[in-house]
Amino acid sequence: MRRAAAAVLVVAACSPGPESARLDEATLARGRAEREFFECYDRARLATVAGDVDGARASYRAALERKPGHAASIYALAGIEHRAGRHEEALRLADRLLEVDRPRTRAFLFRAAVRSDVEAALAEGGSAPWIDLAAAERDAAEAERENPEETGPHVARAKIAILRGDRAAALDSLAKAITIHPQHAEAILLRSRCREGDDAHADVALALRITTPKDLKLPAGEGDTRASLAPPSWFAAPRLRVLAAALPNAASDWPEAAPARPETTSCAVPEWPSAPSLRAEADFDGDGALDALVAVRATEADALASLFGAPGKRAGSFTLTLGGRDATVGSGLAGYAACVGALVVVDADGDGRPDVFVLPGRGDPSRFEPALLLRNEGGGRFGISAALPPK
Repeated sequence: MRRAAAAVLVVAACSPGPESARLDEATLARGRAEREFFECYDRARLATVAGDVDGARASYRAALERKPGHAASIYALAGIEHRAGRHEEALRLADRLLEVDRPRTRAFLFRAAVRSDVEAALAEGGSAPWIDLAAAERDAAEAERENPEETGPHVARAKIAILRGDRAAALDSLAKAITIHPQHAEAILLRSRCREGDDAHADVALALRITTPKDLKLPAGEGDTRASLAPPSWFAAPRLRVLAAALPNAASDWPEAAPARPETTSCAVPEWPSAPSLRAEADFDGDGALDALVAVRATEADALASLFGAPGKRAGSFTLTLGGRDATVGSGLAGYAACVGALVVVDADGDGRPDVFVLPGRGDPSRFEPALLLRNEGGGRFGISAALPPK
């Protein structure tokens, strides 16, 4: 009898009371919420990799509903909104990121990048109320205070200083970045923008040496020493950027294994127009009727790929209309992506046919694509060459 009573007491002691049951349920609920969050977050990352912008946006928002302070989700969603042209929403998310991210370096850098994104302004071809170079400079300065040993804030401040026309401030920031990372090719190229003559040439040559791919060999004793490791591609955008910067230099400087040097034309490049336009009108085919050439600004990667003939498909920048019909295919312009800031119609070679200069404009200072000359060959066909001012 006493044993039975003791068993009852043990069971009673081990049975969860109301408070314990509530705690268990809360633990289970937290576990469910955590699983739901990571399911949304993983879906967002997979959608991003697959290029599904809408799916990534929806999944990141769902993830943030479950964990509002998740810095990585806020940062990723802010980037999606900025690339989609929703700049004010991107800035709102950047403000939210500043509240939760520690350190705050990337939040300040992201906000500075949005506020100084003249690339987006040129690509969208309209007003850019989100551009505020003074505010961008303050953000980049805050990023530098948060982490002065990182090159990112110094390079960001240099770009903003170049856009503001403050060469001395740009050189000061670039000196800090290059001290931290002496082989920072982008910083060295940016420094070339702020220097003249032989100094600028020397910076481009240094960047070219740094970024030239090395043909690595397997060490002795590790397989067939005659076999090369897979060589790095010359067609990576950072390497093509340096080649674009090297175009005005002597052809003898061109690396032997690099892509072929694009066709160039030595000519006077027009000044930036007072009213820049991505539309040019002229009688391009000689039939007496007005025709039109319309352009869109390509990304740096696509424009460099076209300039150097890299393999792969990309969206072209140009649409040619002759006599009211689309004549882009067969014009020599189809599929060619370019860094377009403005189109200027000029008879560059004096043959009586209207040619078109493609001016890159004042975009991201890290972009080094040259102006292009679309030489009118008659009959609605154009030849493309890099337009380099005479030395």
